[in-house]
Amino acid sequence: MLTCGILNGRQTYVAMHTEDVPRGTFRSILRQAKLTEEEFRNL
Repeated sequence: MLTCGILNGRQTYVAMHTEDVPRGTFRSILRQAKLTEEEFRNL
């Protein structure tokens, strides 16, 4: 399990994947973290 701490104090938990994360799952993770794809790429 990976914990992704965001600067605004929010946390999102992501299970470790052996393959690429499906796009829908990735977008769901971003929504929970309240991040856009661009914000994620700039981390």
